[in-house]
Amino acid sequence: MNMTITSHPSPAFGGASTISRSARLAEGAAGAIVGGLVDGVGIGGATLIRTPQLVAKAYSDLWTSEKTLAYKTTTSLIIPAVALLATPLATAVGLAVGAYQGAREGYANGLPVAAQRSVDMVVSYDQFLQDTLKG
Repeated sequence: MNMTITSHPSPAFGGASTISRSARLAEGAAGAIVGGLVDGVGIGGATLIRTPQLVAKAYSDLWTSEKTLAYKTTTSLIIPAVALLATPLATAVGLAVGAYQGAREGYANGLPVAAQRSVDMVVSYDQFLQDTLKG
């Protein structure tokens, strides 16, 4: 059985037009590790940094809304619990999604592309948080 796959332009392997399946699998595994670490730490860190601002915005938006007093009171009690869970959950989800996408990108396009896509995802997530704070 031939385990050579063509047209995988991996910069990590000198841009060779033909690399072995084992090399692609290695890049996929490395992409999973890099993606998981970059996205887990980056998304978790962005969430940790922005959580106090997001909590303040949540309270401000809640108490200036037209909702009933019972709704406002109940929601006010839930916000701190959600804030405590935000960073660990964001870190776990970032790790899982980053590992998946890193493996997929590493296998298909090479490790440098996988690493760049992970960085792009963290930047995009932080921009999403900033946009949430503005609007």
